[in-house]
Amino acid sequence: MMKGFESRRASNVFECDNVFETYEEMKVNGIEFKEEPKEMQWGTYVQFSDEDGNEFLLKG
Repeated sequence: MMKGFESRRASNVFECDNVFETYEEMKVNGIEFKEEPKEMQWGTYVQFSDEDGNEFLLKG
């Protein structure tokens, strides 16, 4: 087991072709994002959550 496992949650990552386009589509449909998409060396990502507070990652 990894250190601190009891306080960590499983992560769900959704991969898409274009994070910026998918972000805009989801935002129009009422999805709440934690912040704007971020570009990194390994790709682009953005975090969002559902109505129950579960967190997800959208990556491209």
